[in-house]
Amino acid sequence: MTRMSHPHGGSRALALRLLPTMVGLALLLGFSLLFAFDQQTYFAGLRAWILRPFPHPFIDWEWMPSAVVCWNRGVDVYVDNICYLPLAHGRHSYSPLLLRAWFLAPLEGWLYLCGLFIGVLFLLSLTVLPPPSSRRELLLRMLATCSSATFFAIERANIDLLLFVITICGAWLWTGGPVRRCGAYSVFLFAGALKFYPLVLLLLALRESRRGFFGVCAATLTVMGVMVLSWHDELISVMDAIPTVATFGFAIGADVLPDGIAEIARLAVHGDPAFFTTIERLRIASRVALTLGCCGLAWWLLAVGHLGVAVRGLAPPTQAPLLTGSAVLVGCFFAGSSIGYRAIYLLLVLPGLITLSSKMASRGARFIVTLAGLSSVLVMWVPSVLNAIRELGFSSSDLGTGSNVGLLHWMLVALSWWVMIAVFLGALGDFVWSNMRRLWGERRQRRSSPVLAA
Repeated sequence: MTRMSHPHGGSRALALRLLPTMVGLALLLGFSLLFAFDQQTYFAGLRAWILRPFPHPFIDWEWMPSAVVCWNRGVDVYVDNICYLPLAHGRHSYSPLLLRAWFLAPLEGWLYLCGLFIGVLFLLSLTVLPPPSSRRELLLRMLATCSSATFFAIERANIDLLLFVITICGAWLWTGGPVRRCGAYSVFLFAGALKFYPLVLLLLALRESRRGFFGVCAATLTVMGVMVLSWHDELISVMDAIPTVATFGFAIGADVLPDGIAEIARLAVHGDPAFFTTIERLRIASRVALTLGCCGLAWWLLAVGHLGVAVRGLAPPTQAPLLTGSAVLVGCFFAGSSIGYRAIYLLLVLPGLITLSSKMASRGARFIVTLAGLSSVLVMWVPSVLNAIRELGFSSSDLGTGSNVGLLHWMLVALSWWVMIAVFLGALGDFVWSNMRRLWGERRQRRSSPVLAA
């Protein structure tokens, strides 16, 4: 692996830091110009890139102001957002807090400007990450930045892009002193109030003193308690409105591989009801086996590969994105299946994975971490690969389920996620465990300290 030095100040480092973002911005500009002047080529290119483009871009963001407008008219958008025409009978599955964002309503007629702004802001946020330290890292990060997952999220202008920006800003704040870290936890709490899953980022408050940690816990419980008391019924409706994710295709989650195995078994017996109980047991057994295998691999990386030592030895600008990205990805993976645009959080962990691949204590551990780094890039290109499988005639379905080649690709991707999650779980688990031990040690030390006489 060829290292790239950064002599003569920071100009070279700055150029390397900006390069993935500039390539992503150039690609976004190219698609924007095609949409404006040659939509036939635009849709052909996007089908190859993200598999299923909508008739016009930024459709997820378009939902937001329409839901606010409809809600203010007295329509229950948790049941049916009748104000949104592109997707009939859609249900609001985001935080009730967004429906109170009155300032979104005037943006209803500024779809393309808002969508481009969100895409550009997301790509610019990547400059917060440390500069690539080798040509291999530069190549991998450019591939990840221009990947199907990235532009799938940008084409939708999904709110996860804004949550990514909030997360990466919080990671930067977390590398600073006490005041900046307080800002980081405030940012993470705000992101959690918007879409719940970023609440897992508050685990990073374990690095604080006992007083600081319990202060963050108290603030979190207060905010969440107020939300539950104020919007109890709406929160239940949000949970009911969360859409299901197809097992095959571009999905992320611990249930994807077990559900897929069960579905393949069901097709093998032609849906015979006599085998349904056996198939359900197979699904549960495969989920348990995969979870135990993932935890076992994480433990092995910590015990034999000294993953925790390697993570603690990373520079703060590399360590913070790795831990924040690991927290989000592990939390989302085990919480339930997600649409593949959440793979954008792999952009956060990639610099750390590449650095760790040369710092592990054993050859086997180096191989696993290197495999996780390469897999992080490969899984972000799933829609393009599915399109290639279809175009080459291996499958009649754009989900790749109509052929052995497509099913093999799906299984490799699903297994790759389990390997990556094992690495992220090990990194996050070591952080949580070591800081919990420190906090417990502080408590025992205080209890054993003699009381000074007045």
